[in-house]
Amino acid sequence: MAQYAHLSEMHPELAAHLEANPRGPVLIPDDIRATQKGFVELVQPLYAARHKSRLAPDAKFRVQDYKIPVEGGEIAVRVVIPGAGEEEERLAPDHVYPTALNDGYAALKWTRQAVNNVDALSVSLKKGFIVGGGSAGAHLAASLALRARDDPFFRDVPITGQYLACPVVIQAADYHRFPGELLSMEQNKDAPVLSKKFALWFFDLYKARAGDPLASPVLAESHANLAPAFFQICGLDPFRDDGFLYDSVLREAGVKTRVNVSGWLTDLALGSYPGLPHGFASEFGHFKVTEQYDKDVMDGLRWLLAQRRLELVYSSRRVHILPKNQCTISRLR
Repeated sequence: MAQYAHLSEMHPELAAHLEANPRGPVLIPDDIRATQKGFVELVQPLYAARHKSRLAPDAKFRVQDYKIPVEGGEIAVRVVIPGAGEEEERLAPDHVYPTALNDGYAALKWTRQAVNNVDALSVSLKKGFIVGGGSAGAHLAASLALRARDDPFFRDVPITGQYLACPVVIQAADYHRFPGELLSMEQNKDAPVLSKKFALWFFDLYKARAGDPLASPVLAESHANLAPAFFQICGLDPFRDDGFLYDSVLREAGVKTRVNVSGWLTDLALGSYPGLPHGFASEFGHFKVTEQYDKDVMDGLRWLLAQRRLELVYSSRRVHILPKNQCTISRLR
């Protein structure tokens, strides 16, 4: 989107860091094994170190692993109590589309069933059932929210929120459907962390079908009645305009959304984290702006949960149709 081109100007913290710390890329062209190894050895330790000081001692948590049967095998779900659950994901190129999506949906349905045992999971999905993630995880979250919306299995306990950080909501093969809207792929083609070359390589590995609305959630026939969505969008990200486009599409469908604008929440999608690359918080945890990013995550999740509370308040009222087209609203007892 042309109105967001200024967000591609590199952030001062990033410029200073790259000048002082030149390094080779974590992503290795056309070598997925080397890329995976680089991510595990270079990025994951940074991410773990960044969060370790914020966690309570291990003794404060109970960790339980479960196995879920899926097509072609089984996946693991780890539940941290108190805390969130995480799902084992079978990745491309070994497992192409729609394996990750189907695995995620199996885990989502397992969570819906397992929550009946409140003591085991220590959660109540009536208070909030949020799907979310970053990058490919945000892509899966958006797709899962669409799929669950139309599944009677989730009628009584629906998805109540979407957390979408640096989301990928359309496959490259479908870009032509939005001429002039998805300009960030070219504007940020040489961005650090994730460039256009690598973004397109990942699309090729995923092997999703063009025109498939679960591979490209923005293409869904309808976005009405989806759960509220909280976005975090990076200005120097090839996928920047995915986030802004999906925010616009959801709003047009009447879905509540919020987008971060330079570290504060707004109801208008005016910006993002200017000059910062895709998923910067994972690799650059020492940046001052990362502290704000993490705070925004918590604020955004609180906002999503607040929307659920408002929904419960409204649903606790009922309308009585009276003669002569009059009506009254009373609280259920």
